[in-house]
Amino acid sequence: MKKKRGLIQKNQITIEPYCPNLGAIVKGVDLSQTDSSEDFSTIKKAFLDYQVLFFQEQEEIPPEKQIKLGELFGKLHSHPAAPTMKGYPEIFGIHAHKDSKIANGEFWHSDVSCDNEPPLGTMLQLHILPASGGDTMFSNMNQAYEKLSEPFKKFLDTGAPFPGVTMHGRYHAPGSVYGWIIVETDDISAIYKHAAEWAEFLEMKTTPVLNDEQAGEAAASLNS
Repeated sequence: MKKKRGLIQKNQITIEPYCPNLGAIVKGVDLSQTDSSEDFSTIKKAFLDYQVLFFQEQEEIPPEKQIKLGELFGKLHSHPAAPTMKGYPEIFGIHAHKDSKIANGEFWHSDVSCDNEPPLGTMLQLHILPASGGDTMFSNMNQAYEKLSEPFKKFLDTGAPFPGVTMHGRYHAPGSVYGWIIVETDDISAIYKHAAEWAEFLEMKTTPVLNDEQAGEAAASLNS
């Protein structure tokens, strides 16, 4: 493996760091054709090192091949809510144009963070791009976590949202730092206890206790 001015080269693959915090540009490999375990080993190491990889000069990758590539990283995840490609539940197709009312990913997010075990990553294949703009931004959350205070790390490590409480839904207002959680518990004091413990980090409010009928109406209004 050769290194020169930030470049890493192995076989025909060249990996160039994109910016100081994360990201790398990968050239010299055709993802629509390669079946080389050595190529994949190089790509996987680059992914672990840089977290975000940009593959340039690529041909269109058929669904079967994209799934096969993804499976090299582990078992694939199917999105629990979004419509998937017919015959390929592992692929979530996105199409937007100038008149679209919704464009996926307009705000900072981590894909499928609603799952108890979110996926390792996302493999995006872009077919139609604007002449300019529309760029996706990425953030190094490993580095962000390392810079947190120890008390806040402890807060994050306690789980979501409260020990001994069943979570029925987690919601977030687009473009806002505010969100809400619907939970069920036989011991309401547990929620107030943890809310008090976490007040140092979050502005938290608890709603009055709802009976089953009221809770159902509240959940229905949030999902409508």
